[in-house]
Formats: sequence, C-alpha cells, structure tokens
Amino acid sequence: MSNETISASDIEGLNRLIAIEQIRNLHARYWRFVDSQNWDAFGALFTADAGFTEHLTGFHCEGAGEIQAAVAAFLNGATTVHHGHQSEIEVHDDGTADAIFVMEDYLIFPPGAVNPGTGAPMSTLHGYGHYVEKIVKVEGEWRFQQVDLYRVRVETEGSAATEFPPILLQS
Repeated sequence: MSNETISASDIEGLNRLIAIEQIRNLHARYWRFVDSQNWDAFGALFTADAGFTEHLTGFHCEGAGEIQAAVAAFLNGATTVHHGHQSEIEVHDDGTADAIFVMEDYLIFPPGAVNPGTGAPMSTLHGYGHYVEKIVKVEGEWRFQQVDLYRVRVETEGSAATEFPPILLQS
C-alpha cells in the first residue's frame, strides 16, 4: 500500500471526468425526454436564455420555454427515435463546457405532416449529423446554453398514408 497523497491536479482531473459523465447523462436525458415526449422535463434541461438552432431548415428559438414549446409542436403526434454516439466534451474551469455529439434520428410523422423546409408532404425523416453545444453549470446542475444541430444527411419520404376519407367508410 502506498502512502502517496492525491494531488490537486489529480482531483481536478477526477472532477473533469465526473463533469463529462454528468454532461453525457444530460444529453441522454435530452434524447429520452424527446422520444417519450416528456416536454416539461425536456424544457428543464435548458437555461432560461438558451438558444436552439437546427441549421438545415434554419429552425431557431430562444429561451427554455420557447424551445420546449416549439420542439413539442413540431413533433406533435410523431414517433421519434434519437441515438447519440461518440462525444467530444471539453470542460472549462469556470463551470462551462463545449460538447459535440454524433447523432442519428428517425422521425415518423402522422398523416398530413409537411416538411418544414419545403412544405412537401413528409411521413418520415432519417437524419445523421452532429450536435454542437455550449453547456453551463447552474445551481450545481449542467444545462444547455446553446444547441446547434447540424444534419449532414437527411432522408425523407413523402406521405404514403393519409387520413381515411370518411365517405369511404359509409356502407
């Protein structure tokens, strides 16, 4: 057994590793809350003055409440699956962090949905890209300050199904 003491730099390194894991968990909750449509919990992941931009369509909103409402409205009635993959996280000493997460999402929209970028009918969207983020520690908890979603590939399908016309249901 060694009589070595833990140095200040060792403690700093451990604290950075703990922060990195907390930020990974923050992002895991983000995807889970979107997929489960737990919008109150989703909104609580952002700072009051957070920004969110999806760069392919130019979708942008400011503030936790607006982000929560806009994402909930866009995904209303949709079934979603979000996957986060490799992450690059740099924790700064002042309670801020920069992160990049590789992502993949698959969105299945209800009949009649349209692509926000083109207005064309859309039944599914399969996206691949990266989240680039600024994250801050607020009252001991990590929160999103700025989220930029860059999709590098998107595959969509037009609406293959529509609401069944009531006239055809008559006997």
